[in-house]
Amino acid sequence: MNEPDSPSTGSSSSGDTIMLILAYFGPLALIPYLTDQNDYVKWHAKQGLTLTGAWIVFSICWSFLVAIPLVGWLLLLLMPFLSLAVLALVIVAIVKAINGERWRMPLIADLAEKW
Repeated sequence: MNEPDSPSTGSSSSGDTIMLILAYFGPLALIPYLTDQNDYVKWHAKQGLTLTGAWIVFSICWSFLVAIPLVGWLLLLLMPFLSLAVLALVIVAIVKAINGERWRMPLIADLAEKW
């Protein structure tokens, strides 16, 4: 599901690189989304904002499930692994964005394209 895409100039400038990194740093993705005119950067910012929103919704649901006795304790053991998985996902997305690839994260990219 990789769609190679060359940024508008053929290579990303240092300003684009910074914006591409910010695109996957949670709420900081609003900076490139609202200020950058490059469609490539905006695409990654939308994907980063969608990932952040999905993580927030997941965390809220998770907090309700953790309140269930015994089941909650087992779920708490999984949270560090899920957090590391999301961190790895963000790192891969940043690297691919800097290398000029539009890597579509499963589920997240489909949600991002709807808005």
